[in-house]
Amino acid sequence: MSTTNGCIRLSALAEKMRNKTVTVRILRLWIQKDMSGKEGIEMIVVDEWGDKIQASISASYKSNFLPLLKEGQITMMEKFQLVANKPNLQNAKINHACKIGLSLASKVSMPNENVKITENGFDFICFKDICMHDPTFVVDVLGEVQTPIINIDWVEFKNTKVSKSDVIITDTDGTRLTCVLWGSFADQLKSFMDSKSKEDKEPVIIALQFAMISKFKGLTKVSTMKNATRFFIRPDIQEVKDFIQRRGLRGEMSITSTTDISSCTQDLKNDKWFNTSLARTIKDIINSNEVGTYTCKGIIVDFHPTESWYYDACGNERCYKGIPKGSKVGDHCKKCNKPISKVIIRYCMRVLVEDSGEQTYFTLFEDCAFHLLKKTATQLLDEMESETGDRNGTPDILATLLEREFLFVVEVSMRFGTSASTSEDTKEFAKWILELSLSCFNSEMFGESTKKFRVIFYHADS
Repeated sequence: MSTTNGCIRLSALAEKMRNKTVTVRILRLWIQKDMSGKEGIEMIVVDEWGDKIQASISASYKSNFLPLLKEGQITMMEKFQLVANKPNLQNAKINHACKIGLSLASKVSMPNENVKITENGFDFICFKDICMHDPTFVVDVLGEVQTPIINIDWVEFKNTKVSKSDVIITDTDGTRLTCVLWGSFADQLKSFMDSKSKEDKEPVIIALQFAMISKFKGLTKVSTMKNATRFFIRPDIQEVKDFIQRRGLRGEMSITSTTDISSCTQDLKNDKWFNTSLARTIKDIINSNEVGTYTCKGIIVDFHPTESWYYDACGNERCYKGIPKGSKVGDHCKKCNKPISKVIIRYCMRVLVEDSGEQTYFTLFEDCAFHLLKKTATQLLDEMESETGDRNGTPDILATLLEREFLFVVEVSMRFGTSASTSEDTKEFAKWILELSLSCFNSEMFGESTKKFRVIFYHADS
């Protein structure tokens, strides 16, 4: 299919075609080193139909073309070669069977006719479709930022530290997606969010063009690429206006803005789990088949009627796992596969939590329960025995937790073929750890798997 000036449509190009002409807008242009370290030119271009293709210029011809090319300009390309579009981890890959190669005989010039070509060339994908998308090809995503405070991590890469930030965004259907922003993209969003005024209540919509898909352990994310990706914050495009309109019709707001959590403790503001979570009810979390991090409020209304508030644990270093009642020093611990050096007492309080009429059990383990009660399980047990002569009752102090509201940050992950296990990552999570006791085994939804919930709590009225 050709235009009036004899140019062929990009989607019609095929390998081994010769003497074709295209009129395109250069969406992205960057300098790329080849395997030998020589610098060539890479481009992503779009035509008037919205079709895209990559174009490459080797280091041998870089000086011939670089003065004639500029990102954003419309140009006519003639007498180019078409080669197979092979995967390249260093480079973006557009969903096209081939790519343009400009060489000595090729020609670029300004078109004689006034051709209307989109300035952005966006082709946004629905988040639910990303998991089925070929990760070989780049994608465009548009979403609302759900991370009120942007935390920057530093990653060692080729002997250089690079800034990185994981940001949660949602589309108009409420589907969440993790975007991994690298380098200047992370710095750009952090600077924007930090400088937002309290009066600014508008949603923060971001667009990533030519983002890379990554899949790991069942999780799908998109991440920026150093050269190819284009990043926009609140871009002035029709798609954003449509997004905000559909978002309003959905009636679902983002979890929070930076100013909404101004009354929280500094620990809460800096906590990476809180700042990458979405607001959900307990019912939503239990019924959801999506892994991720969620925030919900709940009131502790009762304790489990039959289960104890503590358990006997192996005191061996880095073990602390449960052992059978009556175990003694010297008995064999099946968890660490060593003789038990000492028997210790640790919290395991199953509390009934209610949220919007839905109830479920949360389990408060050692670090979290100690933060609430300011005493170890051993101290409580000793005090109770001293006062009543009984080690089988329930300490009165536990009643102080009833009818109090807490803000829970729940991390939901999948563990296939095994039951959910207690996290002991105390170095990272310190006193904030607890874990939802509900394993939520559901063979119809998940097959032979269980859900694991890590819950990091913050007391709402403290």
